[in-house]
Amino acid sequence: MIKSDLLIHSVRVLSQSGIDRDGNKTTTETVINHVRVEYYNAVTQGTAGAQAADTMTLFLDPARAEYQTTTGESAAAVIPAEGDAVVFEGKQYEVKKVTPRSTQKSAVIHHYEVDLT
Repeated sequence: MIKSDLLIHSVRVLSQSGIDRDGNKTTTETVINHVRVEYYNAVTQGTAGAQAADTMTLFLDPARAEYQTTTGESAAAVIPAEGDAVVFEGKQYEVKKVTPRSTQKSAVIHHYEVDLT
């Protein structure tokens, strides 16, 4: 488990739940409390000059996370999937990759690392 004093953030996860009759995606929104979000600054040099290539990583420990609906009621556990959206501090990010991490001595999942752009 990740230490609880490091899990100081909350995020909203928008998961695709289906398609309506007009062909639009429908989403289910879940609030996840007790996660960690780390921001990484990066600059890449290309033919158009320097460009920001900033990324974020969401650390999600299923044993410590608290899942809620937007009204504050308990919700089922949600692990973000590629293509889902994550809202952090009012800004929406796309999930690019989800990596389960386990301990060296066991195949039990310790936490998930979710790459956001």
